[in-house]
Amino acid sequence: MSETNTEGFDALLDVARHSLRNAAPLPAQVELRTYWSGVGFELFGRRLVVALEEVVETLEMPKLTRLPGVKPWVLGVANVRGRLLPVTDLAAMLGGQRKRDGRRRVMVVERGELLAGLLVDDVFGIQHFPDEDRRNASDQPESLEPYLIGEFPSDEHTWLACSMDKLLSESHFMMTSSHHMIENN
Repeated sequence: MSETNTEGFDALLDVARHSLRNAAPLPAQVELRTYWSGVGFELFGRRLVVALEEVVETLEMPKLTRLPGVKPWVLGVANVRGRLLPVTDLAAMLGGQRKRDGRRRVMVVERGELLAGLLVDDVFGIQHFPDEDRRNASDQPESLEPYLIGEFPSDEHTWLACSMDKLLSESHFMMTSSHHMIENN
């Protein structure tokens, strides 16, 4: 090879070496985690969470109009932005006692045309859990068992994941009239 040809080749090698020395490394491969998100709340002194898409909103206890002839766990109806919202004491419906302090909240859930307000002991906002952390629910109150879809451990609590869709489709939930229950027994 002639002197001229090797100079050009050497120059290309220098450029290649310089580029390799100054090149940014490829980004590290990051494993993406998927998360399950839900609204956290308290009932029976336990932490529960319901899928985010099942909750329309949370409210402070609205002014209620009592209804005659309904089960004691049906607290009444409220007018929320022009829509009638029946409010149910979820703890009483499931056979337990609710807390009596001022932190109680109403979770508004909707299933098709059915809009319902569920009084719970407290609401903790949106919670996020890695999907792979979900496991079968254990050590839960029997009254919650039909509605549980798993649990998520966290540093401080175990969150029981429940389905409001299962609750709203329950015949017990739909039979709010005292008279209706008597006729069917």
